[in-house]
Amino acid sequence: MDKAGGLKVAVIGTGYVGLTTAVALAYIGYKVAAVDKDAGKIEALRSGKPPIHELGLTELFHLVRDRIYFTESAQEIVPPSEVIMIAVGTPCRADGNADTSYVEEAAQEIAQAMQDGHTYSVVTKSTVPIGTNRRVAHVIGRVLQERSISPKVFFVSNQEFLGEG
Repeated sequence: MDKAGGLKVAVIGTGYVGLTTAVALAYIGYKVAAVDKDAGKIEALRSGKPPIHELGLTELFHLVRDRIYFTESAQEIVPPSEVIMIAVGTPCRADGNADTSYVEEAAQEIAQAMQDGHTYSVVTKSTVPIGTNRRVAHVIGRVLQERSISPKVFFVSNQEFLGEG
């Protein structure tokens, strides 16, 4: 990730929400790093092939490719970031409620990568139920306590209501 000036944003997840958000943020000038566990998806993105279809996304993606870095490692992109956006899937469980386990897993990975003395804003940008940000704050706080570090962390909820296409 480029360590030169400018706000540094990490986006956790490169699905519909994460990728479109990362591209839009890069377009307005932020330095963006995006992480996904799917090695095939990361390789496609690195080679300039967005794996989702959204009108105008491919063209915009090619305009900002030099401002987005793609990786499979949250450990690599979280430490130098100032804003960390959680944009992972929240599929429906059998009872119809959102499964927030991926959000909690992302929160754990983020907390494992944070550095003492830094300030971070963690933004939950997924379709999640009320109270999810409290849970994210709890998970991150627990991991930071276990690691005996105290970065300054702010929590933001940026609800996602986009429709594909």
